Amino acid sequence: MLARLKQLPATAWVTFQHATEQALWLLLFVIQAPILGPKAFGLISLVMVFVGFCEFVVASVGTELLLSIRDIQPRHYSTVTVTCVAISTVLGGALFFAADALARIFQDAELPNVARALAFLPILSCLSAAPSAAVKRAMNFRGTALRGISSVSVAGSVSLGLTLSGAGVWALVVQALLQRLVSVVVLWQIATVRPSAQWSWPCLKSLGPMAGKLTVSSVMSWSSGQLPRLILGWWLGIVDLGLFALASRLIDLLTQIAIWPKITVARVYLRTLTDDLPALRAAAEKMFGQLSLLCFPLCAGGALVIPPLFHFWLDPRWYGAIAPSQWLLLTGIPSVTFYCSAAVLLAVNRQGTEALVESTQTLSSAVVAAAVGPFGFLPVTAALALRPWLLVLLPIVCMVRTAHLTWSNIVGPQLRPLLAAAAMGACIWALRLGLEDRLPGAWLIALLIVTGVLVYAALSSLLMPDLLSQLIRRDVRFAR
Repeated sequence: MLARLKQLPATAWVTFQHATEQALWLLLFVIQAPILGPKAFGLISLVMVFVGFCEFVVASVGTELLLSIRDIQPRHYSTVTVTCVAISTVLGGALFFAADALARIFQDAELPNVARALAFLPILSCLSAAPSAAVKRAMNFRGTALRGISSVSVAGSVSLGLTLSGAGVWALVVQALLQRLVSVVVLWQIATVRPSAQWSWPCLKSLGPMAGKLTVSSVMSWSSGQLPRLILGWWLGIVDLGLFALASRLIDLLTQIAIWPKITVARVYLRTLTDDLPALRAAAEKMFGQLSLLCFPLCAGGALVIPPLFHFWLDPRWYGAIAPSQWLLLTGIPSVTFYCSAAVLLAVNRQGTEALVESTQTLSSAVVAAAVGPFGFLPVTAALALRPWLLVLLPIVCMVRTAHLTWSNIVGPQLRPLLAAAAMGACIWALRLGLEDRLPGAWLIALLIVTGVLVYAALSSLLMPDLLSQLIRRDVRFAR
């Protein structure tokens, strides 16, 4: 059994990691949400906007930079690590000393202590950049899976105990800190590189042009997701921000399970095909098709199951997140194109083009949040959900012009899954309307899910047996 597990393909390990992590998170949230309420999650979400900049931008740029170097040396790992830790220390210190000012802006007395406690997260995240890159370069996704699952399990167990003992928002604070700490320790244990404080200015200088483009792309990617939270926290308050955090967390859950595993592997694998355009096109087409096959039914079916799920699971404090959760979950459909475009553009070293796509998303998110935010929670979330549908042509055009893919490579593989998901959604909607007043919540949810799976499986077998066969057999080269 252990031998068979070790032989699993890379995508299977990444999928297993993300699915397990999200399942653990969901289990925690099921217990914590009714106890802690929206305000605790809104508070932690607000602080993580600032912490996330340090984590996502600095640490992710360091990892992506080390993945992009063709002839890598130990000095690259140490130089990037020292630089990232230095930057994160400055940014974390700025957050620590600005905590009181943030409390005055957002008018919450708990904010300063929470912000100061989480100001140490960026340093922990940057310490994992080098070993994370080394593990991914070695295609050791089994190691990254074990690291992710162990960190979530340990941190979640402690957080759950604190929640049940009445620790309030501090259960979430400890969870975040402990998860990063365990992750760093496990990563350095399995990585092929060793910690080092060696720093080289010539090495850093040589990485400058690429680092600049990756930084712009990462800043824009972070901003597109986090700036709306910051603006909404200012306009609407901590409680509504907690509702928005739940709504956006559901689409994050879907992304982490259905999209991100293949994209993580594809970012590494597609780089090996840059000199073979037909092979690159074929791999990209399979990536679009299989991600659509997985993601589209989850978006359509999940959006229709949300109302009975929320009424069965959560108390009325959370009901305001029902419609926003449905709207944001449907954005997973255009998100397939955005995520795949990032993998393709980075593979062909078009970091500048990827930065353009991310910048457009960021600017549009900020403008929508700022312009529609004063009108209330529901209007602004509806506008934010509409935004990616209006922008989806941008990454398609960029891939056609710079990566030399064709429209049929990008759009063609997504049409049949979209049609099948729409038909499945219509069946679930009709069934829910006819039975929601007649069946208990748990039975209705189970019936809707089973019906959706059976209908979509039948439609997939009829409309796209080739894609379904590839998915079952994992017949995708970048998944191996």
